[in-house]
Amino acid sequence: MINLTKKQSEAFKAATSGKNQAVIFGGAIRGGKSYALIITFFYLALNYKKSRWVIIRKSLPDLKRNTFPTVNSILDMGVREKVQKWNHDTQIITMLNGSEIMFMSESYEEDKDLNRFKGLEANGFGFDEINECHEATFFKAIERTGTWLHAKGEPPMVIFATLNPAQNWTKKLFYEPYVDGSINPKWLFIPSKITDNPHIPEEYRENLKSLSPIEYARFVEGNWDAVESAENPFLWAWDDEKHIGHEAVFNPNTPVYFSVDFNVSPLCALVIQHQGSNVHVVDEILIEKGSVDALCDYIENYGVPIGLIRITGDAMGNGRTYQQRDNSSAYMSMKKRLKMNDKQFMIVANPTHKNSREDCNAALVRLNIKVNPKCKGFIFDAKQVNCDAEGRIIKSNRKLANQRADLLDDFRYFVNAILKKYL
Repeated sequence: MINLTKKQSEAFKAATSGKNQAVIFGGAIRGGKSYALIITFFYLALNYKKSRWVIIRKSLPDLKRNTFPTVNSILDMGVREKVQKWNHDTQIITMLNGSEIMFMSESYEEDKDLNRFKGLEANGFGFDEINECHEATFFKAIERTGTWLHAKGEPPMVIFATLNPAQNWTKKLFYEPYVDGSINPKWLFIPSKITDNPHIPEEYRENLKSLSPIEYARFVEGNWDAVESAENPFLWAWDDEKHIGHEAVFNPNTPVYFSVDFNVSPLCALVIQHQGSNVHVVDEILIEKGSVDALCDYIENYGVPIGLIRITGDAMGNGRTYQQRDNSSAYMSMKKRLKMNDKQFMIVANPTHKNSREDCNAALVRLNIKVNPKCKGFIFDAKQVNCDAEGRIIKSNRKLANQRADLLDDFRYFVNAILKKYL
């Protein structure tokens, strides 16, 4: 007999009800996430004849090592007798009623265009540890959900995903909106911790206390904000208590600086106001696959009188910019679109990382800099971005959140162009 915990039952009912486009389940280790995921899709396959479901994990080795043992344990609870075959070449389980459960590796590095999803038809998708997968894959799954039209009855069109705390897109797309109440109304986030799973032995729970305090807070207590300190932080003078404050709010009566970094994705900017040595970082802008027009739309919607707008930012491009070699055409486009004049653009040559590090830390020490708590991306960069022994920001791998430094770059440009004279 298969028994579910209270949290597993909540996730199971949410995923099978037909009321939710996506159910996100988890937030810590050993909460019974994978078990609930697999049970749910066996239930759906058995209750809707000739239906088709796809379960995705980062790689085939991860599926074999971590997901398939859970599948086999459930098969051994009486489900195996309802299975016609498990083709281990295609990794498709076919039920006696004609339904299929397909296990698929994301393999994003080998297929970044997600070509394998083209033409893939399914009633719904599951993600085991979606925090290890890519955002593009999640939205591709939404696109393909409900495309299989041969099932009997009306199976729910649903994505059911498990996850652990991670400093990546899943935190921004699922967890943070869940916390502040702004999550997509079609999505449901259900937190689950080890304490929600009564089947975990007490001895195992005690052993987990040998984890580092950060790992224990993140993976056992489900604390998404628990992160390791940077080894050699670029902003060594950063101090949460000193530099984060709710007083950093938008003032409609003083000039507003948009310090811009023209990445291909995301296009980003910091919104900053200052009066002498008093500096408020009031907001941050992140526009995935953005454009100059998208940024201008954002600025216009901000409601700032054109005369109070100031633009600074990246002076030179690299392989990730919109323009040829420099961003002059981007700034010219902004000037034309927003009907601004030359004096409102304060673009100076980019500083070296070494010099910028000295200036930025001097600003943090000598000036009254406050950052609104909602600027989570910049605060992350301030605490997590490392530099090498020469003071250069480490940016060798953009897959790692602490090696992007996009919003930190915006801050560097602002310090270099605007605040340097106050140091």
